[in-house]
Formats: sequence, C-alpha cells, structure tokens
Amino acid sequence: MIFRPLPKHIDEKEVALAISPQKDLDCINPINKAKIYDGDVNGFIPLSPKAAVMLMEDYGYNLAKRALIINRSQVVGKPLAMLLLNRNATVTIAHSKTENIKELIKKSDYVFTAMGKMKSLDRSFFTEKSIIIDLSIGIDENGKLCGDIDQEDVNDFVQAYTPVPGGVGSLTNLLLLESLIHE
Repeated sequence: MIFRPLPKHIDEKEVALAISPQKDLDCINPINKAKIYDGDVNGFIPLSPKAAVMLMEDYGYNLAKRALIINRSQVVGKPLAMLLLNRNATVTIAHSKTENIKELIKKSDYVFTAMGKMKSLDRSFFTEKSIIIDLSIGIDENGKLCGDIDQEDVNDFVQAYTPVPGGVGSLTNLLLLESLIHE
C-alpha cells in the first residue's frame, strides 16, 4: 500500500508501475486500474470502496438508486463509482469544491463522502431519508476521530449513517487483513 501524498520528488506513476499487479491492494497499478474501469472485479478492488459497497449490501440496501460520491480520487471516488455502476446505480461524482453540493446531496438516495473535511456536513445538507456512508477519517479540534459528517447533528435526523470511528474503516481494515492472509 502506498500512503499519500508522496513527497514531491517522487513520481506517483513510477511508483504505480513498480508495484506488482498481483500484490497491488490499492489497485494503483495501471493493469489493475484498467480492470476496475472495465468492470472486471475478479482481481483486487480498492479496499475502502469495496468495504462501503459490502456494508450497504450486507444491510440489504438496493444500490440501483441515485448515489452521490463526494471524492474524485483514484483510490476511493473513481473505483467506488465503477462498483456502484456495476450495480446499476445512477452515479454522480462531486468533490470538496463542487458549488451546488448541498443540492446534489439532497437529491441523492445514498451519499458516499470522503472529502477529508472533518464535521463539515451537518443536518442542513441532508433530508430525513438520507443514507450516508462516511469514508473519511481525521481528528477534530478535541483530538477525537471523526469523519466528514457531524454525527451529533445528523444522529436523530437522517435515516442512516456510518459512524467514524467504527464504520467503513473497521471493515476496510478487516478486508486488508483478509487480503494479506489469502493473497
């Protein structure tokens, strides 16, 4: 696994090419990336997107609905979009600089967020029917782990959300261990 951001003097493309496709848990090697974008899920799938989709399916959610992904990265946003498209979701990709983000969130059945902007999404962004999957992790002003959503504010308002800590990250860690053991 490669932890980003890399130092400026290191070329990320060279690093990606140096990783064996058979050991590429994050799917940053172009061969594995191409498989994901081609809909081939028989190889490695980036772990956080895989965990998010697995969690939704395990709870019985029909993913063939409107899904908003607030992340455009190669490791989370884009692979997650492909996984959701393979399940017939109507996918919109946004990012932290998207101007009409509140409008997009309110129109979505599912919101997958990984902006890295701690507690930036309060109840004013959501409806009572919102289902939020928070893939971010950071530390708030009190030194506590948190994600993009303000859990205290949305707790009794939205239909469902994944907590941070204890949500998608826990399943991601489990999938990492499983991959290391079985590969």
